[in-house]
Amino acid sequence: MIYGMINPEMLRTYGEIRRRQQMNDRQIACFLEAVKERNFTKVAEKLYLTQPGVSRMIATLEKELNTKLFARSAHKTLELTESGKLYYEMFEKCRREFEETKRKSELIQRENTDITTLKFGYVRGWSITGFYPLMLDALQEEFPYLNVDLESHSYERLYDLLYSGNLDFILTMNFPEMEKLHSDLEVMEICQVPQAVIYPKEFGTKKDIADFQDSVFYLSADAPVEYSRANLEQICAQKEFIPRTKVVPNHATLLSLMDREDSAAIMDLWCQPIYDKKFKYVRLEASVPIVGVFRKNCAHAKIIRMLYETLAERYGEEVMIIIRK
Repeated sequence: MIYGMINPEMLRTYGEIRRRQQMNDRQIACFLEAVKERNFTKVAEKLYLTQPGVSRMIATLEKELNTKLFARSAHKTLELTESGKLYYEMFEKCRREFEETKRKSELIQRENTDITTLKFGYVRGWSITGFYPLMLDALQEEFPYLNVDLESHSYERLYDLLYSGNLDFILTMNFPEMEKLHSDLEVMEICQVPQAVIYPKEFGTKKDIADFQDSVFYLSADAPVEYSRANLEQICAQKEFIPRTKVVPNHATLLSLMDREDSAAIMDLWCQPIYDKKFKYVRLEASVPIVGVFRKNCAHAKIIRMLYETLAERYGEEVMIIIRK
């Protein structure tokens, strides 16, 4: 989103503004998110705040800057004022430059430190008990001096941490959006994991995807929604019906809504809710590709490639085909 030239004086005095006034990073984050979402309710859901709390933060920021940042349109969506456009460009540019400088600094610090730890991340909500021990065994055999730090995050957060150098290697799903990834990343296909439909246990037993024609399938915005919807429609097309869908902000919200008779969701068999006693599931023929991703210039790149080769040699190249980007 570009609104024209940025006032250089505003950029030069950014630090002075922050020192003289009481605005904080959370207020600025609310403002930047509101520009993208154009709706305070959506901002509240994304930042785990209340809608009145978001409104107060924006109002406080406007008071401290002595200007209106937003004007409401006829459709009740948020529109930036001319002053708001200037401040948006300034805050967004400063945020990008700060993140890039922080990333470069962290990479320099890590390059000057002995390599002793591999920082490994995977998708929050997965149970990787079938994969993680295999990875540890392979690493300990080849690199007994190496420690492994394990973290779980959302899909988007995994890539943020990977780009910033705070993670070395991530395990995630191979979404079509990965075709657009930066050329500095290398992608390795690890395995295929079957998918299933989960539904509340107390509402009987279902045996086939056709039994869900009257269900509402919840789609979490934690994952690319268009991919999830297309995948679901392709599965349901085999039984010649179009599924009803509802998008929810995150995985936690999805699970909180899974108490109605008509509720359902598609998950892969690595997802922990599959094994929750509150749910039953119908296993599908469809599966999703699981991939490992790392930066080609990562200090651990050679170790990660050797790890992949060891896993492929032990467990079969037919399910571990390397994909180079």
